[in-house]
Amino acid sequence: MGFLFFPLCLYGFGGTEDVSVFSDSRVVRSSHFVLHYEDSMAPAGVLNTLEGLHAKLLLDLGVFSPWAYQESIHVYLYRDGESYAAHTGMNAWTAAHINILKKTVYGHSSSDFQRVLAHELGHLFFSQFFIAKSTAPPLWLNEGVATMMEWQYGLEGDQRAMDHQLRTLGTIPFDQFLNYNYAHAGAADGESVGVWYNQAQSVTRYLMRGFSQAQFLKF
Repeated sequence: MGFLFFPLCLYGFGGTEDVSVFSDSRVVRSSHFVLHYEDSMAPAGVLNTLEGLHAKLLLDLGVFSPWAYQESIHVYLYRDGESYAAHTGMNAWTAAHINILKKTVYGHSSSDFQRVLAHELGHLFFSQFFIAKSTAPPLWLNEGVATMMEWQYGLEGDQRAMDHQLRTLGTIPFDQFLNYNYAHAGAADGESVGVWYNQAQSVTRYLMRGFSQAQFLKF
C-alpha cells in the first residue's frame, strides 16, 4: 500500500473560536456529547459516530480521563471548511481541533470526520491527565497516542500497512525522534514529519499493547 500517513490535524490548543453563528435551537445531545451545528440539520449519524469513538477510546485511555465517563463534551460543527476557518482562525484543511481547557471540539463535516475526531479525542482524553498535574506529556507520546487512536478507531486500518511504510522509508534516529518538533519542520520536510508520526504511533503502540494499562500509566 503506497502512502505516507500524515494527520490532517496537528496538535494545537484553541482559544479564539467564534461560536456566534450557532443557534440555541440547533443542539442535539447524547450520553457524552452536546453537538452544536451551524447548518439547518445535524449531519446524519454524527452522534452515533461520536459515541462509538468515545466507547472505544476509553477502553485504552479511560485510566487517564475518568472524568469522561460522566462529563459531556461539547462539539461545534461549522457549516463547511470556509465557515470553520473564518470563525476559528484555523486552516480549513485541519478539519477539527480541540480546546483542551474547555473540553470542546471545533470542526466541520468532511469525509475524514471519524478519523479526525478519533485523533482529537485521543488528545483530549490523554492530555487532561497531565493538565491536572500542571505538566505536559512529551510531544512524541502525545501525538503517538492520538495517531494510534486515529489509525485504529478512526481509519480502522491495517496496522501492518504503517509498519511496512516504516520499514520502507526507514526511521528517524531515536535521539532525534525524541526531540523532534514538527512545528520547526519546513514545508519541504513533509516526508520526515510523516515518518515521525508513523514512528510515534509505532513506539506508542509497543508501549500500550506490550504492557498492562497499569504499567503504561506508571511509565
